Amino acid sequence: MRVTIMTVGSRGDVQPYVALGLGLRAAGHDVILATHDDFRAFVQEYGLEFRPLAGSPRAMMESPEGKRVAGSGANPLLFARTFGDSFAGYADEFFR
Repeated sequence: MRVTIMTVGSRGDVQPYVALGLGLRAAGHDVILATHDDFRAFVQEYGLEFRPLAGSPRAMMESPEGKRVAGSGANPLLFARTFGDSFAGYADEFFR
């Protein structure tokens, strides 16, 4: 079976899917991991096929909006609203 795993976020969000991909590959499946280009080397280091998704969590967190959210005391509503608005700007490219 050919399996594509899509994940977004930080390395902590991506790493469990690398482990899942390795397990699936060990079970005989073909695995593609689709995530941000920030993690290309990390995914390929483990021999998994990589496909890039648009956007960069690092760039988003280093933006003025990201810094404001980071300084908000981890307000989940502010985080969701801020990054939801950011995502809307490149959603078409992301899903392509």
